[in-house]
Amino acid sequence: MISSLAFIICFCFPLALESTYIGNWGSLVFAIPNQFTELGRICANQSSHYCLSCYRTLYSNEKVIENDEFPEYDSDVPPKGLIQEFENKILALWNRINFFSTISFVNCCKDQANKYVVYGYLNSKMSPDAYLEKLTDYKDEEMRINYIGVHYDPSRCWYVITELGFGAPPVIYYPELTDNRGLDKPYVFPPQPGREPSILTFPHLRARLSFGWFKRNIMCKDQPWICQ
Repeated sequence: MISSLAFIICFCFPLALESTYIGNWGSLVFAIPNQFTELGRICANQSSHYCLSCYRTLYSNEKVIENDEFPEYDSDVPPKGLIQEFENKILALWNRINFFSTISFVNCCKDQANKYVVYGYLNSKMSPDAYLEKLTDYKDEEMRINYIGVHYDPSRCWYVITELGFGAPPVIYYPELTDNRGLDKPYVFPPQPGREPSILTFPHLRARLSFGWFKRNIMCKDQPWICQ
């Protein structure tokens, strides 16, 4: 378990916060299929539209992370029974919500359970049911972008969007954007079946891409039941 957790923790940091840290910050994060990042390539092998990455949270005692410092997690890992409970419950759901494995595990459910351990239990002391609710609650279409993962393409001087997360502010960037926080360069949403790439300015990105847009135009292409 420790080696698996180490992978996830290292994958998540460092992050850059747009504004003051909010301790109860959470984001429903989706990977966008692309060929620029390892996560995007793994996702593209599973779906042409999206993969559910996780419900991302921050460590409860964490301040703004500086100098690549990782938070100190308590040694209190969740009881094996909780982990097994989450694995049993996500087994019936993972394929229905595009919650694919994003590391070395082939299908389900070790990778998914590790994300529950880090983001659900260690960060926020969520029960398996509470974390599952965060992963599957798609009713709030007014949620705005509060997490952006990008790949900078220097040949075209633009950012390719590789991940999008939705929830309450502040906005978190991965990796950190150093050139005026990326406000002066276009953002490109990668092409998808039947859709050409979308090129947006940062203000338009924040204003136009609500969760409702993402749900109807991306998620429901793979999982029509979500819009029924």
